[in-house]
Amino acid sequence: MKDKRLSERLIYLDSEFVSRLYESEFDYSPKTQITRTEGIQASASIAFLSGGGNSSESRSYSISSLEMLDKLHNRLIKYPDFATLDYKMDSPSTYCWIEGALGISKIKVTRTKQTITLIGKSNPNKSEKSEELVGEEAFFSFKSGDAKFALSPTDQYFMSGIAAFKGLTHLLVDRLSLPSRALVRVFSANTSFGEWIATPLVIYDTE
Repeated sequence: MKDKRLSERLIYLDSEFVSRLYESEFDYSPKTQITRTEGIQASASIAFLSGGGNSSESRSYSISSLEMLDKLHNRLIKYPDFATLDYKMDSPSTYCWIEGALGISKIKVTRTKQTITLIGKSNPNKSEKSEELVGEEAFFSFKSGDAKFALSPTDQYFMSGIAAFKGLTHLLVDRLSLPSRALVRVFSANTSFGEWIATPLVIYDTE
């Protein structure tokens, strides 16, 4: 490989994206096997109406996903930086690079309860409003300049141990801020806090 430190710098690698891009870029055809299983839910069901089956595709390559990533370097650097795009809502999804800090955000959903006294006088020493925690969710996020992204990753594509940081947020991990450069697919969707929704494809440590 040309980049001898590639494996040390990697934080996240979507092997499905990389392998598909490798096939396209180098006109490579892997060995492919498609397996279909039929599930009959009732004896009277008709095969073409039941929809009870599913199929899976397995592909084998002569090189690893890390080697593919290394060979795709010249192709990947052609993707633009998000900062150079005038990306707006109602636009098609776009592939681009973002540079900044990978972190973890957490949101809490609460519900306010109010007690109304119908008979007699209310107790002035007792609050009539209370907040109840409905739920909370931690997610990986990315800040790049003025732009913020809520990431929708596949945990198995993180390098060993990194995906577990999300579950430790505010328990053991108080704050996470990893200087990173990421290739992402940005969608025309925002969170309630104005973050773009993006799927990470490759994330590197930056020095």
